[in-house]
Amino acid sequence: MIATGAWTNALLAPIGFSVAVEPQRGQILHIDMGETDTSRWPILGGTGEQYMLTFGPNRVVSGATRETGSGFDVRLTVGGLQSVFNHAMRVAPGVAQGTVKEIRIGLRPLSADGLPYLGRIPGHDDLVLATGHGPSGLQLGPYSGLVAAQLLLGEPVRSDLAPFAVDRDPHQNAYSGH
Repeated sequence: MIATGAWTNALLAPIGFSVAVEPQRGQILHIDMGETDTSRWPILGGTGEQYMLTFGPNRVVSGATRETGSGFDVRLTVGGLQSVFNHAMRVAPGVAQGTVKEIRIGLRPLSADGLPYLGRIPGHDDLVLATGHGPSGLQLGPYSGLVAAQLLLGEPVRSDLAPFAVDRDPHQNAYSGH
């Protein structure tokens, strides 16, 4: 099983295989809301570029940036912070009274066509690849994990994996949700 995110191609190099995946930096803000119970707050903006959601009983997270072309640069940037802070204040002005708990930076594995890679690696039937989920990793990851496990265990897969083929031409797919 190879599910190594933005570092996938480094792990695939020894077997002479690669996929069109690049790192995409994401900066996310964690806000402590003190005594305010945030556990029942809704997810805000979950379908747009950024979102806000609860993270424990008194914390919310706001973000995250989608910085394509960042490479493996994990710097915290002024522009990224400004984007995250502006979004938080726009969708939930009450967070202005919160305390910045932490800011995290991560690298997402972004595929060239916006679709994840999921399936067996040609010529290496004992290897299953799951990567390239980009900013949809939290939503798609659990199902991809199930499918990868089914493949590894030789169980039937009930989904058409053709759009996610690991040897596809990423320039022929039209999805651009990244």
